[in-house]
Amino acid sequence: SDILTRPRSKREVEAFKEDMPTWADFAAFGMLIDKVGEYQLDEMISSSYQPIEDYLPQILREEKGHISYGQQQLEKLVRSGDEGRTQAQAAIDKWYVVGLDMFGQSNSARTERYIEWGLKRRTNEEARRQYIAEVDPQIEALGLVIPNKLQGRKYL
Repeated sequence: SDILTRPRSKREVEAFKEDMPTWADFAAFGMLIDKVGEYQLDEMISSSYQPIEDYLPQILREEKGHISYGQQQLEKLVRSGDEGRTQAQAAIDKWYVVGLDMFGQSNSARTERYIEWGLKRRTNEEARRQYIAEVDPQIEALGLVIPNKLQGRKYL
């Protein structure tokens, strides 16, 4: 996709408007933001829209690869010493809240319609809670601190 070659102002997804100045940012983006992408795509499994259903398995495989690669790169940074650990923590601190916001508003009026239409299976808040339950232990396993879940958030 050409999404990262577009000017930041022309990117629809807020996460893609953020700077990624370090390798740690790139790795944390893969681990956390691509994981949000996996959750959002997972919502469409058994979708009422067949073309989405046809392409999802391939796209989900690619997302899993990005997530795994990001996690592996963060592990390498943490193991590399204090500087790498500090960079990894800073990147997790930045991208964690961006990821939480990507699920949207907890009380979105559209969510119920999307569920009714068969385009989603969970509310934004349910998906966010499941994401937190999955990524928090992964962050801890890296030896990093789980960021504050409210600080810097745009959507609650």
